[in-house]
Amino acid sequence: MVTAKYHIVLCIGSKLTGNTIGTCGTRGAAKLMSALNMALDDWDLASDAIVSGSTCFSVCEKGPVMVVHESGQEPVWYGGIDATAIDEIVERHLSGGEPVAEYRI
Repeated sequence: MVTAKYHIVLCIGSKLTGNTIGTCGTRGAAKLMSALNMALDDWDLASDAIVSGSTCFSVCEKGPVMVVHESGQEPVWYGGIDATAIDEIVERHLSGGEPVAEYRI
């Protein structure tokens, strides 16, 4: 079994109803997934995190949405994610240990 300190789930903007675009998808979720993986590599955290894409979290007005699950902690939900937010979350939350208040939902 694979274990990691973090499981990060990013909405990729599709619904199970067949809508493959969705709010997060139209706001660049695919590029954000790449940015997240690159930031984890840059901070040497790739081995500490499992990154997954998800169907709709149903908080589309807050999208793009990302949830950080950390072992033994309550999940931290982030909304309005862009490339800047990704960098800040990786640096301040995943590397520094403090969730980034300005993006929390």
